[in-house]
Amino acid sequence: MKTKNTLILLVILIAISAYVYFYEIKGGEERKKEKEAAAELLPIKKDDVSEVILERPADHVRIHAKKTDDQWKIIEPIETEGDKFAIEGLINSVLNSKVNRVVAHDTSSLQDFGLKPPEGIIILSTKSGQHDTIFVGSKNPTGSFLFIRKNHQPEVELTSTSMSYEVKRNLFDFRDKTVLKFEKENVDKLDLKVPKGHYIVEKTGESWMITSPVRKKADKAEIGKLLNKVKNARVRKFVVEKAPSLAKYGLSHPKYVFTVFLKPNQSRKTLLIGKKEDKETVYAKDDSRNPIMSIPKSVPDGLNVSLFDLRDKTILHFKRENLSKIELIYPDSTIICQKDTSGNWMITFPDSAKTKSWKMSSLLSSLKNLKAKEFPGEGKRLFARTGLKKPQLIVRLYDKDGKFVESLLIGKTYDSKKTYVTTKEKKEVFGVSTNDLKNIKVRLEDIKAD
Repeated sequence: MKTKNTLILLVILIAISAYVYFYEIKGGEERKKEKEAAAELLPIKKDDVSEVILERPADHVRIHAKKTDDQWKIIEPIETEGDKFAIEGLINSVLNSKVNRVVAHDTSSLQDFGLKPPEGIIILSTKSGQHDTIFVGSKNPTGSFLFIRKNHQPEVELTSTSMSYEVKRNLFDFRDKTVLKFEKENVDKLDLKVPKGHYIVEKTGESWMITSPVRKKADKAEIGKLLNKVKNARVRKFVVEKAPSLAKYGLSHPKYVFTVFLKPNQSRKTLLIGKKEDKETVYAKDDSRNPIMSIPKSVPDGLNVSLFDLRDKTILHFKRENLSKIELIYPDSTIICQKDTSGNWMITFPDSAKTKSWKMSSLLSSLKNLKAKEFPGEGKRLFARTGLKKPQLIVRLYDKDGKFVESLLIGKTYDSKKTYVTTKEKKEVFGVSTNDLKNIKVRLEDIKAD
């Protein structure tokens, strides 16, 4: 009898557990999904939307955008590139909206809800040919909901207010406002004509080389800034879709011409920048498109660089971790320091002694970070005049295999704050800050540990 009762209780327990699982848990989730689906304004997935039309009858506005290969294009009232984020923002405002409740079941009082005529009409079309229309009315008296009608149905419904902002947007909001479209990593060559000069810079591996008007290594960071300045620029206003004459905008003979050549086939993209429109903006044109644009004045200001700005100002090129020997050669003495097997710098000439590690670190950092402040020029006469035929100090650097890597020759000081220097090639004279040499012109007592 006792066993029979236990079995009955066990069966009851299983039945209760099954009810809780299938009805309360699993069934509850399904009922929740069904309720959410019923509240959706439109049962469409964003990725399925291939066309969107925004109409604002009172303003005679009609903007039609179509998606092809994941790119949005505006096809009415003009044909132009679309702004993906702005267009999809309009679509999301519809698809993310939920129906709060029905407030009218017929069309007898549409004008009371701002729906006759509607403040805006949004039409979404999908790849499969489905078309849905949302008529957007006014906000309710508290301003917290929006009256809408969908697909010409008689019911007036309440939803969130996100569509209220979206239907007020204009053609400019939905246009692509990129000034010049290109991928920075594909740029192989830059041709830049600005008031301060005309330069051509070409990429070789990961480095940039100025190839005109001189052949010198370019400052990679500076080239990156120039490319970013144009790539990230955005249109402030489209002045005219097609100008009968470019001269009015200073674009027939522009002061600024920015051209990038792109791999793999050296295709070209050119930005022309002309007259000032006002204190804050200038006229500009993508050479391959018709519209005259108004862009921020900061764009040409950032492009107006000098040859000095473009040049690589690093004096010495070496990897600090690969060094094993440093020679400091003064007219009256020589100091030689070498790394021991533990990686510590030791003085090996004229004495054998430990070094002050922080002093050696400071010396190496100063060599590595030494930058040109001026480029006085090249030539034997210049070397004699700048004191580099008989330098104050020669610094020689060697790698782990004892191979000579680099040298710095320090000449005369000029203008009281600058000093002439050159490197192992002895081709060009650089002007550096005299203050930047303080930690390089060290004596034995400065680096010798107590």
